[in-house]
Amino acid sequence: MNPYGQSRTSGMRRAMGVAAVLAGMAAIMPMGHARAADPATFLAAARDGAARFGRQACPVVRPDARGIVRHDPYPHDFGGEAGDTQGGLGYPLFEVTDAGDDSAHPTPGTLRHALNDAQAAGGGWIVFSHELDGRVIAPQATFRLPSNVTLDGGCGQVTLAARARLTDLTVTDSTNIIIRGLKLTKQPYVDKTDKTGDAIGLTGFFDRVAIVHNDFRRCGDGCVDIVRKGRINAASHATVAFNHFQAHNKVMLVGTLTCYVTPDAPGCADPLAHLDEDAMRPWVRVSITGNYFESTSQRHPKVVSNAYVQSVDNVIVLKPTLYPDGRPGASYGVAAATGGVVDARGDMIVNQEPDTKLGVGSITLTRRIGGSTREADGAVNIDGLHLYGALLAEPFRAELARQMHGASVPVPPASMRPEVLAACVMGLAGAAGGGNQWPRDCGASK
Repeated sequence: MNPYGQSRTSGMRRAMGVAAVLAGMAAIMPMGHARAADPATFLAAARDGAARFGRQACPVVRPDARGIVRHDPYPHDFGGEAGDTQGGLGYPLFEVTDAGDDSAHPTPGTLRHALNDAQAAGGGWIVFSHELDGRVIAPQATFRLPSNVTLDGGCGQVTLAARARLTDLTVTDSTNIIIRGLKLTKQPYVDKTDKTGDAIGLTGFFDRVAIVHNDFRRCGDGCVDIVRKGRINAASHATVAFNHFQAHNKVMLVGTLTCYVTPDAPGCADPLAHLDEDAMRPWVRVSITGNYFESTSQRHPKVVSNAYVQSVDNVIVLKPTLYPDGRPGASYGVAAATGGVVDARGDMIVNQEPDTKLGVGSITLTRRIGGSTREADGAVNIDGLHLYGALLAEPFRAELARQMHGASVPVPPASMRPEVLAACVMGLAGAAGGGNQWPRDCGASK
């Protein structure tokens, strides 16, 4: 007998199916979450608290006499699936002093040269000289991160800005990596016309990757895409924590695309009935914790085949993206499809536009007020969510997500009033909050 039970099937096209989770229209409130103040009141209180948040000084990395980093000065508080990631700890320190990039012939002092040096040394801790504060690095080709590396932008002094069709940072077939303290964006582009690259892309086999305390804005296709192109029967773990995502459409995609590309592949016809089999097992496991999504539209994240995500204590302030022809894109919190599994606990989701139709199209989770949502084939559990504005939160096959939670590296939701928690997340998320410790620095109002 399949211990996960049987999932319902749907007549909808599974290649385009999305589970209705945290949508942005109908004011329906099932068990598992609470609705309190109106959006404007909640945001005003949270932003006021964030403005008074005490940020700590940015830590300084100091190597030993042999040039090896033996001590991590940053609070190691991100936890979750990649909580044991050490990055470049125990490896040489490399300093970037040149904002240029030559992908064919890397110059000493550039980021690409430092990455090559770290790979040759078996790992490394890469920092940026204060001479580069405020500078922009425009990669000619994606920067590929080797194993055992910490890419340390300090507290946001340096920006990576690739062309819209180029991914800033790629992790493929590498393990034990920390990316922190960077600002990531793209050179100017037009939504839905000329963008394919992401800010950060994890693909192939990767493991123990932590993306913490970064600033993302206008990222091209996705800000963080954790996507295997095909099935790999080996576990990958990642944590995305305390980042600030701003003014972007499709923020984060997690899983494999097998069932989208080949709907008749094994397990794709009824994926939730096969989660205990290698073909559909959630090999990719991600913790998304304490992030601030400000004026973003969708995929917070979207979770598809072979992936399990625990989403905890995130602040999501929805705003639909307008395409060049004036149409609004989809707008929703979290979605699951084609066997993806989501366990959302303690998130705070805000819809500031209760009278606006937030999204249209085949993957939108939003419908007209009073309308119904379509069933899809992802599993979603919601627990202790806080909704502000016209929002729909709808679990589906929640028992599957809860079962996955028991086998994960769980991140417990913080015990605070939601407006205090939101203020802390807003103040701590992003590169500038890298010196603060969660939840210690959230103040006494708990």
